[in-house]
Amino acid sequence: MAEAHHSLGFSQLEKRDRCPASMKKEEGMPNENSDVAAMGTRLHEAVWSDSVELDDDEVYLVEYANTEIQALACEFGIASWIGEQTMPIDHEGQKICFGTVDGHSDINRRSYFAILLEFKFGFKEVAPSRNNIQVAAGSLALKQKFPWLKRVLAVVIMPRLRQTFRYEFKEFDQIENYIWNIRQRCVNASGNMHNPGPHCVDGYCRAIRDCQGVDEVKAEIAATSTTAITIDNADAMYEKALIVERQLKAIKAQCKAVVIEGGGSAGRLSVTEAKGGRYIPDLQKAYEKVQHLMTVEEFLGSCEAKIGKIEKDIISRAVEAGEYPTKKAAKASFNELVGVAFGPSKTTINLRKE
Repeated sequence: MAEAHHSLGFSQLEKRDRCPASMKKEEGMPNENSDVAAMGTRLHEAVWSDSVELDDDEVYLVEYANTEIQALACEFGIASWIGEQTMPIDHEGQKICFGTVDGHSDINRRSYFAILLEFKFGFKEVAPSRNNIQVAAGSLALKQKFPWLKRVLAVVIMPRLRQTFRYEFKEFDQIENYIWNIRQRCVNASGNMHNPGPHCVDGYCRAIRDCQGVDEVKAEIAATSTTAITIDNADAMYEKALIVERQLKAIKAQCKAVVIEGGGSAGRLSVTEAKGGRYIPDLQKAYEKVQHLMTVEEFLGSCEAKIGKIEKDIISRAVEAGEYPTKKAAKASFNELVGVAFGPSKTTINLRKE
């Protein structure tokens, strides 16, 4: 995708807005190819193509996205959808920004309205559409490609969180000027003008390994006693810890890359390949071979069931059998139907976005 190689892509705008110096700092740095990023790319492709291989959990996520798309089509009378494509943003004849639009509704000259689709398959909640500069940029790009549009309804679909945000954009001149101002601040930013914050983590800044601003945060944390953390500053300290944690993760990843490039070892470091986790693909066959050693109840009691897959299969079959009118109704009764039990609760800490 063109955006991956462009210093001011749609997905980079929030990071550039908050830390203009990041654009120059990231120049020439290779893109990070993580398993999470690869999964996201695969899921985006699977929304528009049946030929992408997915596991059961991924199938569920794509089905959720497609259900939301079908609901939009029914609500607004959309005949067809256009899949993923790269679009530029122009300002006074100059292309200032490129980005990937995940999808949009069919558009003709009789229509002054379009729907923009943005899929977020990650685990983190993103900003609602009205506060999301990436989505605003995509809406502007769509408007510039089809100048007769007057309104773009941006819809952000988050399958893992089972959430969907929507917002209608009309003030396209304001969006264009805002993005132009971001670009100008990036171009004119000094290499030492760092502004560490949540965008260092959420924006996956590649320059975080060598950022003076993050180094200053790290020094502040190192000089702070844990006894100095109070109810009044815990959120600020936690945010700073996340930034430093992200830098340390990037440093460790670079160490690993250097060792691999050096042949698998460097000093006390070595890189080895471990086998994947074990699993039994066919439980029925497995039990047939060990049934002389244990009862079926004992065998199943030792197995860990994938609730997501069982839920999906049972819901589909219950609807097909006419036991429930819709998948939504079947899902609402699933826990009681199969006797789902909940394990002990876990305490997690989260940092709410402003």
